[in-house]
Amino acid sequence: MSETATEYIARHQKVASITAIVFGSISLLFLCVSIGTPAWHIDYDSTGVTVKWYTNFFYTCYNTNGTCWNNQYLYSSVVDYYEQPLTKGTGVATDYYLRLRNAAALGIIGLLFVAFGLVANVCLCMPSTQFKKFEGRLNLLAAVLLAIAALFQRAAMSEGEHVFSVNGYSGNLYRAGHALTIAAVPLCAFVAGRIYF
Repeated sequence: MSETATEYIARHQKVASITAIVFGSISLLFLCVSIGTPAWHIDYDSTGVTVKWYTNFFYTCYNTNGTCWNNQYLYSSVVDYYEQPLTKGTGVATDYYLRLRNAAALGIIGLLFVAFGLVANVCLCMPSTQFKKFEGRLNLLAAVLLAIAALFQRAAMSEGEHVFSVNGYSGNLYRAGHALTIAAVPLCAFVAGRIYF
């Protein structure tokens, strides 16, 4: 290959790697914001205009007076007083809490894998004179970490959707972060394949 062709390939590898870093960064931002905001499921009153309840994987809030509580307490009499629509019996409330606790844990693990995959991708993009690159098959580490993150994110969404339908902006933001994570995986794999093979 001529020098210009090698430079051309190296430039495109760097562009693909930087694009994966941008996708991963935006994904991490979306995932952090969506995990922390309450509007995964929004329940409206009988008019369909006023928000009555909003909930996420960690807590549920009664919008009328701003009362919020941890999902652990959804089987208590406090919830019955506010007529929370998702939990009508102790067995249902306990299942509700356990599924949301599992979904929260899976979501946080997926978020951590995105962060680790992003760090690995930054290391993959750096020139070897500044930082010792991964060698051999370790170049695939960023793609593998992001793929595992996407699996944990999907598992969190599936577990959460056993309890409630996702109709709020937080859930949609999480889905967008999940899609960006999936988009970053082939870009990282492409760059790692060009370096290793």
